[in-house]
Amino acid sequence: MSRPRTPTNVLDLRGSYKKDPQRRAARANEPPSTGELGEPPGRLSELEREAWFEFVDECPPGVLLREHRGLVEQAARLMAEMWTLGAAFPTSRGTLLFQIRRSCGMTPVERSKVGVPKKPELNNNPFSKLIKRGREIRSK
Repeated sequence: MSRPRTPTNVLDLRGSYKKDPQRRAARANEPPSTGELGEPPGRLSELEREAWFEFVDECPPGVLLREHRGLVEQAARLMAEMWTLGAAFPTSRGTLLFQIRRSCGMTPVERSKVGVPKKPELNNNPFSKLIKRGREIRSK
């Protein structure tokens, strides 16, 4: 089995394009992210909505985006089914849920491979007091 393709954002974070700039050209037409994940769809049952929020909560921050909605919905439905059926939950469905969780970086091994850019913390910025003061003055 061939090795899965490394996501573009991971290559970018690793600095792979600095080492081999031609590599970026092969992905020039890759569609950009379409935004935040958002709220669960209205078609989900109450139990499935609960599973949606639990799945999102367990996922590493910054991983799930709008294009993952279908994947999260499928995971939520599987989780709700697992909670309902208990021991009668089919192994094949459990395997599918595990694969979804793995693809979202929700296993210890996969989590170590996920790279999400960190948001700059305002408190660690030496100019944070100046920025805060400027906002206070503008709000008056």
